Amino acid sequence: KDVDIEYVGKGEKVGPRIKEIHVRNKDTSSIEIEVEGTNVNGAKYTYLYKLEGEEEYKEAAKGIEENTYKYEKLEANKIYNIKVEVENKGIKKEKEISVLTGALPEGAIEIGEVIWENGKAKVEVNVYKEIEGNLKLEYKINEEGEWTEIQDGDKIGNLEHNQTVYVRLTDGVNETEYATASIKD
Repeated sequence: KDVDIEYVGKGEKVGPRIKEIHVRNKDTSSIEIEVEGTNVNGAKYTYLYKLEGEEEYKEAAKGIEENTYKYEKLEANKIYNIKVEVENKGIKKEKEISVLTGALPEGAIEIGEVIWENGKAKVEVNVYKEIEGNLKLEYKINEEGEWTEIQDGDKIGNLEHNQTVYVRLTDGVNETEYATASIKD
């Protein structure tokens, strides 16, 4: 038996829709998101952000086909408004969320007592709070010294009388308050 189907009317273009913006990962200086949407095959995404309280959004990336993005070089312990725009078949939709970046663990560093041996001193550096994410432990000797990465429990040696040791945690963007030790004979 033959069936005749009559097509009536003109279908509307079906535009994209952002169902949800999921935070997949975050730490002190970055937020990684994944966008869940419908009718997004072949869509282009624009990722924007601003610090809570700022007027204008800054563009992080535009015209990207991936539905995941990692915002980097952010300030620790701040609320960021994140906006995602998706465009498909000439139709544009957007959605916003607010995300708090991680806080640096203040007061997490302890410099042990100064130990003298053959006219040189050494100190042990310990971290007594959980370090998460991409934080590194660094030290320098005196104000003008270069920051050098060390591991928890390492000893800083070859120190001399009147030097000052500075130790901090950093994620490459943010850093904690320094812990300091003055080397006295």
